[in-house]
Amino acid sequence: MTKFPNTSASVSNHHCLKNDEVGRRRLAAVAVILDEEEEEQRTKKQKWVHEAWRKREREGEIDTLYKELIADGIKFYQYFRMSECCFNILLSKL
Repeated sequence: MTKFPNTSASVSNHHCLKNDEVGRRRLAAVAVILDEEEEEQRTKKQKWVHEAWRKREREGEIDTLYKELIADGIKFYQYFRMSECCFNILLSKL
């Protein structure tokens, strides 16, 4: 009597491997979709920031911010809550 390998077990294992591969591909596809959605959300959340506010963190607040705000009277008033003239009067009293 010749023994043959258990073909039903090997077919079953092959079927499991195929299912595992399909599962991995589906998982990879879902990961790609989620990455694309996150990227879209990140770009939507980005807001324009005035150059003075960005430089403030890099170069120091007083050195750069004051110079930038002098050039833009509206931003100066929004930041200090007073005009440049009032600011200079107050500064001269210190």
